[in-house]
Amino acid sequence: MTEHHARDLAVQILYAVDEEGAYTNLELDKALFSCELSAEDKGLVTELVYGTVTYRDHLDYVLAKYSNKPLKKLDSYTHKILRMALYQLIFLDRIPDHAVVSEAVNTAKRLQGKHQQADKFINAILRNYLKDDQPVKWPDKRKNAAGYLAKYYSFPQWIVDTWLKEYGKAGAEALCQYMNARPPLLARVNTLQIQPDALIKKLAQEGVRADRLNQVPEGLILYTPGGLRQVKSFQAGDFIIQDASSMLVAHALDPRPGEHIADLCAAPGGKTTHVAALMKDQGRVDAFDLHPHRVQLIKENRDRLGISSIEARVQDAQTLEAQGTYDRVLVDAPCSGLGVLNRRPDARWHRRRQQVPDLVNLQAAILDKAAVALKEGGTLLYSTCTTFRAENEDQCQHFLDRHPDFRPVPLPDLLQPYVLEGASHICRILPQRDRMDGFFIAKFRKVGQDD
Repeated sequence: MTEHHARDLAVQILYAVDEEGAYTNLELDKALFSCELSAEDKGLVTELVYGTVTYRDHLDYVLAKYSNKPLKKLDSYTHKILRMALYQLIFLDRIPDHAVVSEAVNTAKRLQGKHQQADKFINAILRNYLKDDQPVKWPDKRKNAAGYLAKYYSFPQWIVDTWLKEYGKAGAEALCQYMNARPPLLARVNTLQIQPDALIKKLAQEGVRADRLNQVPEGLILYTPGGLRQVKSFQAGDFIIQDASSMLVAHALDPRPGEHIADLCAAPGGKTTHVAALMKDQGRVDAFDLHPHRVQLIKENRDRLGISSIEARVQDAQTLEAQGTYDRVLVDAPCSGLGVLNRRPDARWHRRRQQVPDLVNLQAAILDKAAVALKEGGTLLYSTCTTFRAENEDQCQHFLDRHPDFRPVPLPDLLQPYVLEGASHICRILPQRDRMDGFFIAKFRKVGQDD
């Protein structure tokens, strides 16, 4: 498949994401795994898809200036081709402008047929953009920061409004910039079978460069031109892909060998398998998830990493009946996910402000079940990958109000750089400050009768 056919594939993936609600990363992975593109063309498809999905509103804002038709009335494929071409013209400099235009026109001809005449429309708009020497007029940054950040950085208005309220103009803009940058590829070493320095040497022999992470002892940053499915160390279970913030969660839980632990929202199993590793695979971790296909992911990761202490099964955390069973319970709760938008480019377009109250209620219900499931003296760890106070600090305060038999517990030393001032049991990882996924972590202990 040639480069221009790579663009056809990119447009088809964009169609699936926008029109059919597909997840960008899953649709891309499926498409690239089953096609016969070169590594270079696969890289191009990835760049075009991630960039076009991320900058959707920025691209539409520019496109509206040059289209004589309302964007809502454009044929879906025409709209995707135009967005993708504009992304290349605005954000990529390695592809000549004339090549971008001709490839967009040819893509339209192949995907839509000549009778549509979309190729002429696309050609006219892109040439008008290129010959216009007047820059696009964005909302005034000083007078209308919310409008500027939403359109220029391509985020739904409600997300920008939330960040402005929580972090101010400079913090919100820094967060927008961070969430639009491609994140590094991070991995957690499976210390049950290999140590970080040994894995770095082993990966080097397989053509993958790796460096140690500062934030977490078993964390690595990987530099690889291709995918990881064919890397022997990956197949052998020497590591799992996981962000640094996510790795801090298991350290915060601080599990011990021989304990009985529950992970109530466990899929796909990154934190679950980390908990098992910190326990030296001694004891038992009950890993629950609501959906069978996601439980299967936990099992696949468990088996690939060679772990025997994890029992994975389908279980709705809201109906869990396990009174006084566990030494520790992890609630990595379903949340709005605003801390990891750089890893899930389509999530910003799927999220709605009105979903948050339902998520808050769901989190509270799961926490209440976790409280009952703990033994006296047991540890409860709550985490989310979002930045919303309602899902984080407010949620934890409401939990303590409902459960007077719980007390805050200071987080371990590894998390001290991120703890909130005056609240040693809470840490808030801010992407724009800490250069990691946005996470919230809080720790509590169930007190006994004598406390």
